Amino acid sequence: MTSRKHTSLTHIEVKEAKPKSKLYRLFDGNGLCLKILTSGKKIWEYRFKNPETKKEDTLVLGDFPTISLSEARSIHQKHRLEVLKGINPKRNNDSLAFPLIFESWWKIWSQTKSDKYAKQLYNAINNNCMKALGHLNIDKIEVPHIIEALRPFEKRGATEYLHRTRSGLNQLFSFAISRGLCKFNPVMMIGKNSFKTHIPKNHKSLDPNEIYQIFDFLESDGYSLVTRLCTEYILRTMTRAQESCKATWKEFDFKNNLWIIPAERMKMNREHIIPLTPHHLAILDQMKRLNPKSRYVFPSLCLTSHICLETPRMAIQRFGIDSTIHGFRHLASTLLNESGLFDIHVIEASLAHQDKNSIRATYNKAQYLKERKELLDWWNSTLDQCQSIEDNKQVIDRLTAINY
Repeated sequence: MTSRKHTSLTHIEVKEAKPKSKLYRLFDGNGLCLKILTSGKKIWEYRFKNPETKKEDTLVLGDFPTISLSEARSIHQKHRLEVLKGINPKRNNDSLAFPLIFESWWKIWSQTKSDKYAKQLYNAINNNCMKALGHLNIDKIEVPHIIEALRPFEKRGATEYLHRTRSGLNQLFSFAISRGLCKFNPVMMIGKNSFKTHIPKNHKSLDPNEIYQIFDFLESDGYSLVTRLCTEYILRTMTRAQESCKATWKEFDFKNNLWIIPAERMKMNREHIIPLTPHHLAILDQMKRLNPKSRYVFPSLCLTSHICLETPRMAIQRFGIDSTIHGFRHLASTLLNESGLFDIHVIEASLAHQDKNSIRATYNKAQYLKERKELLDWWNSTLDQCQSIEDNKQVIDRLTAINY
C-alpha cells in the first residue's frame, strides 16, 4: 500500500472551495486547515496537540478572505513554533486577541441596541476592519492600525459608516481598558478630519450591489422620519425629487389607487399618472397619520410647506450612500432593462421620459397603466429582496445572469 503524498493548498483551491451539505476541511499541512461551513463561510484553523492538556486542540486564526492563504501560513507558523517550545498558543493569545475582545464587547453592547443596528455595526467591523486588526492583540493596536482599518469606508465615500464604525471601535477600546486588557485607546487620537470628505458626482447612480445601504439608512434614527419616508417614496415610485417632495394630498385618487401629478409640476409639462402599490400606500398611510392636517404629503417642520427638495439628497450622502436622488432613477432604469421582463416603452413611460411621438405618448398614458403597475410591483419586490449584503448580491447576480 502506497502512502498518499500531501500537497499544499493553492489560492485558487481556497477561493473556489464550495459549501457542501456538511462542513468539511481542506488541509495545508502541519495542522493548518481551512474549514468550510454549510453557509459558505471559510475559517482558518490550526489543529495541534495542546502542550498543557496533551489533547488535540484547535485555534481559530481568522476568516478567508480577510486572512489570505499566505497570511494564514505566517500566523500558523508563529503558533506552531510556540507549540514546539511547549507553549499553549491559546493561553498565550486568546485573552487579548482583537477578534475575541470584539465578540465579547459586541455581545454586551448589542443587548441595548436594536437587532438591525447591532448587526449593521457587527458587519461593518467584521467585513471591513478585520484585515487590519484581526491578527493583532488589542494591547498592540496603535493609531495607524485604526486608520488602516477605517480606510475601506473612506475609499468608497461611506462617511456615515466610517464615523459610526469609529464610534463603535472607541466604545470597544473603552470596554477593553475597563477590564485591564489594554491601557491606551488609539481611536481617541483620530478625529473626523483624519479622512477625506467625499463629494459625490452629479446624478451619480447607486451601485446595484449597494441597494442594501438604503435600507440601513431607512432604519437609522439619525434622520427625521419624514426625510426617511420621503426618500423611500422617491425610490419606490421612481420619481424625481421635486415630484415627490411637493406632492399634495389632493393629487391622490385612493378609490382607484392612483397618484395623478399635474402637468405644471412635471419636467416635461405633461400629466403623469402613477399606479400605487401596497408599498406606496403604506408610506402614504404612515405620513397621513403622522401629519393629518398638512396639505403636503411630506411637510416641512412648520407644516405649512413641503420638505426641502435637497433634504433627501443631503441625508443619504451624509449617511455615506454614494448616489444622488436622481441616481435612484438611473438605478431603476438599469435593473428594469436588465430584467428583460418589460417593454422599453413601459419603462420609459414609468419614468415619465418624454416621448416625441404625441400619439404614442397618449397611448402610453392610457394603456400602460396595467403594465406599469406590474412593473412597479416587481421593482418594489426586488428592492425588498436586497435588504442585506448577501441577499443584495444574490439578486443582482441573478439579474446579471439573465443577460448571458
